[in-house]
Amino acid sequence: MKQSSLHVQLVLLGLLGVGFGAVVAGVTMLWIGLPEGDEMLTRMLSCFVLAGTIGVGFWSLSARRLLRPLYRLHDDFDASKQVLSVRTKTVDRLLDFSQTVQGAGKAQQIFQSLCYFLHTELSLAGLTIITHDPDAASAIELKASWPENLLKPDALGEMDAALCPCMRQNLPRHFKPEGSPVRCAVEKALSLPKTHAAYCIPFTIGRKTQCVVHMLLAPNETWTDQRQQLAHTYVNTACSSLMSLHLLEDAEQRSMTDPLTALFNRRSMEQLLQREVALSERHGSSLSLVMIDMDRFKEINDSHGHAAGDHMLRAFADCVRMTLRKTDLAFRYGGDEFVIALPQTPLAQAQ
Repeated sequence: MKQSSLHVQLVLLGLLGVGFGAVVAGVTMLWIGLPEGDEMLTRMLSCFVLAGTIGVGFWSLSARRLLRPLYRLHDDFDASKQVLSVRTKTVDRLLDFSQTVQGAGKAQQIFQSLCYFLHTELSLAGLTIITHDPDAASAIELKASWPENLLKPDALGEMDAALCPCMRQNLPRHFKPEGSPVRCAVEKALSLPKTHAAYCIPFTIGRKTQCVVHMLLAPNETWTDQRQQLAHTYVNTACSSLMSLHLLEDAEQRSMTDPLTALFNRRSMEQLLQREVALSERHGSSLSLVMIDMDRFKEINDSHGHAAGDHMLRAFADCVRMTLRKTDLAFRYGGDEFVIALPQTPLAQAQ
């Protein structure tokens, strides 16, 4: 219907143009052959000129009406180009971030990169990344934050991870400035007021380590769906790299430790002892080695079974770990034989 109407308008516009051309030709001819004092021809000429002027006016109005949809299409095209340019820039930044974290060799580098890209791409007023590991010496650790003075002094030591709904449910949460009284536990450790809209994304590394990315916008700004999706994309990319790094470290750790006693195995003993011997020769310090062979271990295995023997080996390894210093190294050489390396320890002290 619209195409038919547009076709009719174009035909009428063409007819108007033809009529206007004929009028101009007739006026020109009359003007050349116009006798003096002929009032009728003067009036006819004036009518032709007036009709031509009106025809030009109608033609202009029709052309404007026809070009109006084209103007709207041009404006829509410019807006689409701008949106495409912004999205292209966002995709390029995501690709840059992905390549950065994939090339990282340590988890701290990934956390720092995530913090930088999030606060620059989302125009954040504040950002903090916290991990929680119940088996670690410090259960809650700060991995990255922006700005540097975002956290209150000694605030993490007072933080209770059980009060964080994001960690407890392992689900992202949006905290509005005038929202629910149940807030994220991280907010108590921040120096910024609660007037900032917050968005919290939790994720897990391995079996026990929980991470929380807590982001704050500037006042009077809101977390749109586009911002939330972009934040999730960055966090998911970092999570994948952290998981890969964790699995690699776990595999390396398993290849160097004995699965029963959790001490270093014989394979790692050769590598670590070469390093300790080189350090001892370089600094001119003492290095003592202790070889331990458990007596009557075979009799225990034969009398009480291998389960009892394994329990005895694990108990002995626990005693060794509690006794040694942090710089000492303990290895399971094989069976019921163990080796202990004591750096910077002379023979008399080792005995």
